[in-house]
Amino acid sequence: MRNFTLTIVFSFLLSTLSAQSTGQETFKIEGDLISAKYFHSSGALAQTGTYNLSNELHGLWTSYDLKGQKLAQGQYFNGKKVGLWSFYNNDRLILVEYDDSKIAQVTRLEINDQTVVTRFEK
Repeated sequence: MRNFTLTIVFSFLLSTLSAQSTGQETFKIEGDLISAKYFHSSGALAQTGTYNLSNELHGLWTSYDLKGQKLAQGQYFNGKKVGLWSFYNNDRLILVEYDDSKIAQVTRLEINDQTVVTRFEK
Protein backbone atom coordinates (compact mmCIF):
# COMPACT_ATOMS: atom_id res chain seq x y z
CA MET A 1 0.00 0.00 0.00
CA ARG A 2 2.86 2.35 0.78
CA ASN A 3 4.20 1.87 -2.77
CA PHE A 4 0.75 2.64 -4.19
CA THR A 5 0.51 5.80 -2.09
CA LEU A 6 4.01 6.85 -3.11
CA THR A 7 3.03 6.29 -6.75
CA ILE A 8 0.04 8.60 -6.34
CA VAL A 9 2.12 11.25 -4.57
CA PHE A 10 4.81 10.95 -7.25
CA SER A 11 2.16 11.34 -9.99
CA PHE A 12 0.92 14.48 -8.26
CA LEU A 13 4.45 15.87 -8.13
CA LEU A 14 5.00 15.07 -11.81
CA SER A 15 1.80 16.86 -12.71
CA THR A 16 3.09 19.81 -10.70
CA LEU A 17 6.36 19.86 -12.61
CA SER A 18 4.72 19.44 -16.01
CA ALA A 19 2.17 22.14 -15.23
CA GLN A 20 4.93 24.52 -14.23
CA SER A 21 7.06 23.76 -17.28
CA THR A 22 4.40 24.76 -19.83
CA GLY A 23 4.83 28.46 -19.13
CA GLN A 24 1.05 28.80 -18.90
CA GLU A 25 0.34 30.18 -15.47
CA THR A 26 -1.40 33.09 -13.79
CA PHE A 27 -0.68 34.76 -10.46
CA LYS A 28 -2.71 37.27 -8.48
CA ILE A 29 -1.89 38.89 -5.15
CA GLU A 30 -4.81 38.56 -2.75
CA GLY A 31 -3.96 40.08 0.63
CA ASP A 32 -1.20 38.01 2.25
CA LEU A 33 -1.37 35.26 -0.40
CA ILE A 34 -0.50 34.86 -4.05
CA SER A 35 -3.15 32.92 -5.94
CA ALA A 36 -1.74 30.69 -8.68
CA LYS A 37 -3.21 28.76 -11.59
CA TYR A 38 -1.19 26.39 -13.76
CA PHE A 39 -2.42 24.97 -17.04
CA HIS A 40 -1.69 21.86 -19.11
CA SER A 41 -0.21 22.50 -22.56
CA SER A 42 -3.73 21.92 -23.95
CA GLY A 43 -4.94 24.92 -21.97
CA ALA A 44 -6.92 22.86 -19.44
CA LEU A 45 -6.53 23.80 -15.79
CA ALA A 46 -3.81 21.67 -14.14
CA GLN A 47 -3.52 23.15 -10.63
CA THR A 48 -4.79 25.90 -8.39
CA GLY A 49 -3.38 27.03 -5.10
CA THR A 50 -1.75 29.79 -3.14
CA TYR A 51 1.70 30.86 -1.99
CA ASN A 52 2.53 32.96 1.03
CA LEU A 53 4.56 36.13 0.54
CA SER A 54 7.75 34.13 1.27
CA ASN A 55 7.00 32.16 -1.93
CA GLU A 56 6.15 28.96 -0.03
CA LEU A 57 3.16 26.78 -0.88
CA HIS A 58 0.48 27.80 1.61
CA GLY A 59 -3.22 26.96 1.70
CA LEU A 60 -5.38 24.70 -0.43
CA TRP A 61 -3.91 23.15 -3.59
CA THR A 62 -5.89 21.16 -6.13
CA SER A 63 -4.56 19.21 -9.11
CA TYR A 64 -6.60 18.21 -12.20
CA ASP A 65 -6.06 15.83 -15.11
CA LEU A 66 -6.42 16.82 -18.76
CA LYS A 67 -10.18 16.14 -18.65
CA GLY A 68 -10.71 18.40 -15.65
CA GLN A 69 -11.17 15.55 -13.17
CA LYS A 70 -9.73 16.19 -9.73
CA LEU A 71 -6.53 14.19 -9.07
CA ALA A 72 -5.49 15.48 -5.66
CA GLN A 73 -6.33 18.10 -3.08
CA GLY A 74 -4.68 19.13 0.14
CA GLN A 75 -3.31 21.86 2.35
CA TYR A 76 0.14 23.35 2.74
CA PHE A 77 1.28 25.42 5.70
CA ASN A 78 4.41 27.47 5.02
CA GLY A 79 5.68 24.99 2.44
CA LYS A 80 4.80 21.78 4.33
CA LYS A 81 1.97 19.35 3.66
CA VAL A 82 -0.44 19.24 6.57
CA GLY A 83 -3.78 17.67 7.37
CA LEU A 84 -5.84 15.40 5.19
CA TRP A 85 -4.99 15.08 1.50
CA SER A 86 -7.26 13.37 -1.02
CA PHE A 87 -5.93 11.47 -4.04
CA TYR A 88 -8.52 10.39 -6.61
CA ASN A 89 -8.06 7.40 -8.92
CA ASN A 90 -11.10 6.02 -10.79
CA ASP A 91 -13.11 4.11 -8.18
CA ARG A 92 -10.58 4.73 -5.41
CA LEU A 93 -10.05 7.55 -3.01
CA ILE A 94 -6.84 7.57 -1.01
CA LEU A 95 -6.84 9.79 2.07
CA VAL A 96 -3.40 10.62 3.40
CA GLU A 97 -2.98 12.37 6.73
CA TYR A 98 0.18 14.51 6.84
CA ASP A 99 1.95 15.90 9.87
CA ASP A 100 4.78 18.31 9.00
CA SER A 101 5.03 16.81 5.47
CA LYS A 102 5.33 13.27 6.84
CA ILE A 103 2.70 10.61 6.24
CA ALA A 104 0.93 9.87 9.52
CA GLN A 105 -1.88 7.64 8.22
CA VAL A 106 -3.33 6.33 4.98
CA THR A 107 -6.98 5.44 4.44
CA ARG A 108 -8.00 3.73 1.23
CA LEU A 109 -11.61 3.86 0.09
CA GLU A 110 -12.93 1.74 -2.75
CA ILE A 111 -16.37 2.13 -4.22
CA ASN A 112 -17.87 -1.12 -5.50
CA ASP A 113 -21.54 -1.44 -6.51
CA GLN A 114 -22.44 1.71 -4.58
CA THR A 115 -20.89 0.30 -1.40
CA VAL A 116 -17.92 2.02 0.14
CA VAL A 117 -15.30 -0.34 1.52
CA THR A 118 -12.85 1.25 3.93
CA ARG A 119 -9.44 -0.07 4.88
CA PHE A 120 -7.06 1.71 7.24
CA GLU A 121 -3.33 1.32 6.86
CA LYS A 122 -0.34 3.01 8.38
